[in-house]
Amino acid sequence: MINKRDKKRIKKTCFFLLVCTVVFFGGRQFIFSDIFRIKKVEVETDGNLEKKEIFSLFDNYCKENYLGLRPNLFALEENSLRRALLSDVRLFDLKIEKRPPNKLIISTTERKPFAQIGEGLCVDKNGIVFPTKGTHTTYLRTTSKTRPGDKIDVQELYLIAERIKAFLPTYPIKEMRKEKDRCFFLIEDTWVSVLLKEKNLDKKLAQLSVILPTLKEKGFIDLCYDDPILSHNPPFE
Repeated sequence: MINKRDKKRIKKTCFFLLVCTVVFFGGRQFIFSDIFRIKKVEVETDGNLEKKEIFSLFDNYCKENYLGLRPNLFALEENSLRRALLSDVRLFDLKIEKRPPNKLIISTTERKPFAQIGEGLCVDKNGIVFPTKGTHTTYLRTTSKTRPGDKIDVQELYLIAERIKAFLPTYPIKEMRKEKDRCFFLIEDTWVSVLLKEKNLDKKLAQLSVILPTLKEKGFIDLCYDDPILSHNPPFE
């Protein structure tokens, strides 16, 4: 038989569980009520992408997942929204901040162009092709047609280009191209050839930094040999 003391303990336990249940479901109902439905969305960008384009992506996400209504702030699935927004290849990364009671902040980081590869198309340092409204000072020649979202191999070109900028900061690279085991850079009016797997790259670029300022007219400097070879005939027309 259950004595009076045990009965009191059971009653207290049941009452405590009942209170917890009421608090849980009541609190849950309150948190997921319309009080916390998203009413304001702020967009912060670090580039040229217009905010209205981010808003459009967000509205499309709401249409596909919440019947066109803005969801409750706490019911919003951040990872799902993140994937939807990053479907725009122009975006490199983003942060989503929920600010109760009903404010959502989206901070975007856009892809930075490494070079122009065609009209309205750029490529970033990771080789991702994305559309752009502007133009870049450096043009990269590619042998195949590319579309937004495609990936091309630019890693070696990027590394060499960064080293050239370090040795020749006042000489802009106008054009680049990669052919077999070589890469070519048009620096002002002079083409420069470098091996892709050049082991003594800094030494070669130090030589280039001495030679380039002395040139009186456009030409071609081949750094693929132990001693640079100078020519008045560029490798390309």
